[in-house]
Amino acid sequence: MWKLVDLTDEQKHLRRQKLDAYGQLAQFSALVPLLVVLLFSLVTYSKRKFWSDNDILEPPSSPYIKHRRTGLRAKARTVEISWRRFVWWCGGEVRVGRWAMGRKGDVLGGVAWGLWLAYLSVVETGDDYFHLTKRLGAIAGSQLPLQYLLAMKTPYSPMTSIFRLRPSGLLDIHQTLGRLIAIFMYAHAALYLNFYIQSSILISKLTQFYIVCGVLGVLSFTAINITSMTIFRTYSYKSFYTIHVICASALLPLLYFHVHHIRVYLYETLAIYLFSNATRFFATKTYHNATIRLLPGTTLLDISIPVPASGKEKSTWQPAQHAYLSLPGYPLLRNIRSNPFTNASLPASDSRLHFLARVLSGRTARLAAQASTGSSMSVSIEGPYGTSSHADELLRCGRVLFVAGGVGATFVVPLYRQLLGDLSPSPGSERRQKVKFLWVAKKREEVLWAVEDGGKGFVERLQVYVTGPGMTVDAGAREEAQFVIGGEEREDGIELEERKNLLEEQDVDGKDAEGLHVSSGRPDLRKEVEELFSHGSEERVAVVVCGPKSLARSLRDRVSPYVHKGRDVMFWEESFGV
Repeated sequence: MWKLVDLTDEQKHLRRQKLDAYGQLAQFSALVPLLVVLLFSLVTYSKRKFWSDNDILEPPSSPYIKHRRTGLRAKARTVEISWRRFVWWCGGEVRVGRWAMGRKGDVLGGVAWGLWLAYLSVVETGDDYFHLTKRLGAIAGSQLPLQYLLAMKTPYSPMTSIFRLRPSGLLDIHQTLGRLIAIFMYAHAALYLNFYIQSSILISKLTQFYIVCGVLGVLSFTAINITSMTIFRTYSYKSFYTIHVICASALLPLLYFHVHHIRVYLYETLAIYLFSNATRFFATKTYHNATIRLLPGTTLLDISIPVPASGKEKSTWQPAQHAYLSLPGYPLLRNIRSNPFTNASLPASDSRLHFLARVLSGRTARLAAQASTGSSMSVSIEGPYGTSSHADELLRCGRVLFVAGGVGATFVVPLYRQLLGDLSPSPGSERRQKVKFLWVAKKREEVLWAVEDGGKGFVERLQVYVTGPGMTVDAGAREEAQFVIGGEEREDGIELEERKNLLEEQDVDGKDAEGLHVSSGRPDLRKEVEELFSHGSEERVAVVVCGPKSLARSLRDRVSPYVHKGRDVMFWEESFGV
């Protein structure tokens, strides 16, 4: 049990050495999981590049060698299927009542990392109360550089460029690590508070500058964690992001003046912070010929930006990447004044960048006001961000099912168009029959922008489901329709506000003048998934979904039995979180 002990100067010096050593160990030990991720990425890349099940030499003449090779392949396949099942399990949600706590893999990794940091916080502390108290603070401080590195929004982030981690995955890890840092920081503060109260020196301590800085640092981290909660983010994205940026910036000087022993971590964090902001600044370009309009019959804001034939946008932008848009001016406040939007075009063929957003309040309302003037305007774009290997991944799959809900189609449409073009330039070809796109929209008018962009052949494998006001859902549809309702659905971000009315139907069926296959209501996901997996059991299948969380959750539930049967599935879920 820890207690207050009197130490000699030599013992205090030894304690300081241990505090520094274990803080550095906590920091550098983070390289271990990162190197594991890097090694896994290299092995996966090598397997795809240099070996596949089709790269099999002629069967050996020796029955013994043939039997041995077959046995090894069977064992390898068993291991591979087990690994797929584990990865699939890690992708499932952990829910406590109505609250989503994150993916199982993130929670499992967070618990493991938290236990490791807890071990480093207590080992070799003996019964020294102050050693434990200081160690908790040192461990929390040692994680700050990694936390800011995970939050880095720049095309030059080493997490995406070196370790090949997806931005959405980085966000999940960032949130998990933030909670862990908060726990250790609170424990550090609580132990000091306990000592000050028992020693009757709390009031005098609260008048000292370094203590005030520590208290403000804890309050800043508390504000960051509270406003990062789903309910707050959804209620006011602008408030969340502003508080996040201000408090994260203020945290560094507060901790700097609080204690000098963790300043080495603060210098590292400051370097990462400055690098991130500098690269974001240089990744921003202002376009002076943007056209902004409201799509007729909708609340969708259409932002179109022509790019020159020789512009680098045609080579740098990949399907389904996103950017941060803002009106020009106030460059120092650009991070706070910008919003993320997905590019819905293929710049290489469309010669433009194309963004859509649902008009709510705040910045989108101001952009909508600009749209009413009918003239060109200037827009600042920071990006592109996001994985650039989507199209290559999909080409390695035998069959692909795209599912989009509302404005989630801005992510899916360019992938769908790119894949159709890569498979075959000719509409109606056999290879294109292996692709299907289900789009759930509230109004038919919300789909027409994609038809204009897609050109000939776009509607070939597209099925639209219109769910605007007008009719009720029959009893048999209610179970399948759960993917579009639920109070927690507001967690999907500012681009998906339309999902509230996705259960109500219009009396629409058949093929319209644009060649769209339009149906009323919602798709039968069970039937669609069964059809997807009804072909060859050895082919790899891809399911790409972007829309409300409940849509992705329902689709995942339908796919799950096939993964457990050993099917090779690439399930790509994208949501407009923050």
